[in-house]
Amino acid sequence: MTPKCFDGGTPRFGAQVMWALLRSALVSSVAVGVLPLTAASERVLNGSYVIVNKASGRRLCSGPSGFSATSGGPSRAIDPEQRWLLVPQDNGTFLIENHANGMRIFAQSGKDHADGFLTTDQGPVYQDQKWRVLLQRDGSYSFVNSRSDRRIAARPGLEGAAGFVAVLGDQPVAADASWALLDPDTDELGPLLRELQLAEGWALEATTCLRLQKELQSRYYSELAAQKAEVDQLHAELNEERGLGRQLTQQAGAWEGKRSILVSELSVESSRSVLLQAKLGSCTEEKVHLAGEAASLFAYLALSVIMVGLFFAAFCRQWCHSRALLRSSRRALAEATIEQSLGSDFAHCIFPRNEPDGLVSRVVKIQCPGVEHSDVEVKLICNGCDVSICRRASLGVEAMTWTKRFCFDGSCEFCEDQMLLEHGFLNLVFREQAFRARTVRFPKHYSLAASDDDLCWEEPAGCATTACPSERGTCSRRLEDSPCSSRSNNNNLNNAVLDDSNNSNNLNNNSNNLNNNNNLVDEGNTAEIKQDTAPHRRRGLAAGGA
Repeated sequence: MTPKCFDGGTPRFGAQVMWALLRSALVSSVAVGVLPLTAASERVLNGSYVIVNKASGRRLCSGPSGFSATSGGPSRAIDPEQRWLLVPQDNGTFLIENHANGMRIFAQSGKDHADGFLTTDQGPVYQDQKWRVLLQRDGSYSFVNSRSDRRIAARPGLEGAAGFVAVLGDQPVAADASWALLDPDTDELGPLLRELQLAEGWALEATTCLRLQKELQSRYYSELAAQKAEVDQLHAELNEERGLGRQLTQQAGAWEGKRSILVSELSVESSRSVLLQAKLGSCTEEKVHLAGEAASLFAYLALSVIMVGLFFAAFCRQWCHSRALLRSSRRALAEATIEQSLGSDFAHCIFPRNEPDGLVSRVVKIQCPGVEHSDVEVKLICNGCDVSICRRASLGVEAMTWTKRFCFDGSCEFCEDQMLLEHGFLNLVFREQAFRARTVRFPKHYSLAASDDDLCWEEPAGCATTACPSERGTCSRRLEDSPCSSRSNNNNLNNAVLDDSNNSNNLNNNSNNLNNNNNLVDEGNTAEIKQDTAPHRRRGLAAGGA
């Protein structure tokens, strides 16, 4: 419904019309309250109601901001979270459930005011969630919890959860505990409230326009007064400027006479300035000359300072180097003194010793009093060893375990036969090994095919019993029985190779002996073969010959 406007832009619904409509709606809504309680109790509460407090006009709400009582009024729209369902329960009680989210109101027993006064949508319906809806004589209702007898109240002048409590009902029902049930969909008050809201909107718009008109009028009058004051001020300034103009005209005549005097004085000053410029030119030349001399002097001074700084830096560097060398020499001397001393337990020294063959051996001497042979363990490593001494406790001597690694430059061999523990000193000898260059070749093997010209290897039938008494080979006797056989030479070679890790001299001797033996075997085998093959020119090699 759109209200029509009369002359002057005033809405059709004035203030008197709006209050008349509101009064008629209230009369129609509370007509039931005038009836006896028996007739009022027959009202069916099956709608979606807006529960409004009688004293404060606050509405019950359960939304994202929580369970509270928001401020109402015709100008405020009804939100879905402000509508409630009264679900009938046993014994004439009701379950107050929110129409939008299903939250149920409960008031726990043994508590008062806001304590234990909440909403929930989980679990079964307990007794403290059931309420008795009691009709009052003025048409309002009071909500009393069936278990805790607490009444819902909303104190005026507050907003939200402030002043929204459930109090004990041992006193008469107060105005802030009386509530009105409004159904915007079915009650007569709903359409009237909407019309009232629309009328109030137009009235508010007219009031706003009137207020803006008054503000514009007051602003216009204030601006007009300001402009008048500005015009008066401009007239005063104009009169003042005119007086100043006349004074300036008079002063201009006086300044004209003074100007002629100043022109004559200016000519005199010009001649003086010419003389001063000439003097300034000479002074400038002298200044440039002095600036050049000052620059050269400053350069000499800077160069001198740099040279002095360089000499000082070189001196400091040489001094620091000398101090470093002195400290290193003192440290080396102290370490050498500590190493050469044998005054404490497990002190050790390394002494070089020349051998008769010209090589140098190193003797490690360790002071270890109270140590027996079973307490010493030496593990050989590359070019050195790890010494571990585990001394047992005795009278006046405490148990102690001492380990030390000794490493040497070059190739060294540990002389196990010279290891000695005597008079509380452990001696370990490492002998240098000199590299010896030698040539290694494969041993020579005999082959009959090298001397058989006719390549006829068939053996006559009678040779196996008369001329060749041996079972295998073509020699007159077995090579295995020869004192210089190749099998013994091979054994000597293997023994020489195995002994090479212990003694290189034995390897050279064995190699020489092996070469000599191989030569003897080759010569003997050759002679025997020639002697044996003389009467059997066309005899071949036996099946198992050498």
